[in-house]
Amino acid sequence: MSYQIIQGDARNLPLADKSIDLTIASPPYLDARRYGRDDIARGCGEWVAFMLAVTIEALRVTRGLVLWVCAGVTRDNEYQPGPEGLMWAAYEKGLCLWRPCIWTKNGLPGTGGKQWLRNDWEFVLAFKNAGPLPWAEPLATGKPPKYRNGGRFRNRGRDDQRGDGAYPVIKLANPGNVVHVTVGGGHLGHPLAHENEAPFPEDLVEFFIRSFCPPGGTVLDPFCGSGTTIAVARKLGCNGIGVDIQDDQVDLAKRRVSDARYEPQAAAEDIGVDGAADPVTAGEGEAA
Repeated sequence: MSYQIIQGDARNLPLADKSIDLTIASPPYLDARRYGRDDIARGCGEWVAFMLAVTIEALRVTRGLVLWVCAGVTRDNEYQPGPEGLMWAAYEKGLCLWRPCIWTKNGLPGTGGKQWLRNDWEFVLAFKNAGPLPWAEPLATGKPPKYRNGGRFRNRGRDDQRGDGAYPVIKLANPGNVVHVTVGGGHLGHPLAHENEAPFPEDLVEFFIRSFCPPGGTVLDPFCGSGTTIAVARKLGCNGIGVDIQDDQVDLAKRRVSDARYEPQAAAEDIGVDGAADPVTAGEGEAA
């Protein structure tokens, strides 16, 4: 499969309309990270406007879901609701949203201050174009139900008569929209991830690629950082495109992704197949 790492602006992607199957990224945290210039620190309103423009552009190039892993920040003892503001701004703009997922992680010990609680989660905001998704398999990461299911039931209808029916027998349970993935302690997946400003773990990206990118499809990360998304896409047999505005992050992503290899068993184990043909491992800009 192919991959590309491009220096560019997430608000103006050099990609054709609807050429991407899944977009997933960790965007800059409000004023906590830079984007293009070190002397610019966006407040909450500016961040929302910035990310709304990025979201609209991502929806232009994406035929499937657009997912942002993000969290608000607390400054001067006040919470800045950036993700919540983006959801509302997108709704007012007429964009199509899905209920967000929650990524639960192990928060840093000692955080939360003297008067509040440690933060153990982030949003995974979900945006899409109108209509059904062209491809989705939410059971790709499902597990057998913990407890026995099925059985018969009787209920009283509007005519006051009791009906008889049976609950379906579920072999794989939908994993739900609370995703548990640990960070730190070697859980990020690669040593170079720590050279990124705000890395996220490979397992989190893998969860969504398995569920919302078709086999052999194309995944985009417009804030690619250390290249985690693209590396996981290659591991699962998908094409990957990474974009970052910072040249040092582009170089970092290229170093990271050059080590990634397709793993047939990893690509097949949770999607209901025994194996997959090994695609050509192509270099940057090449097609398999």
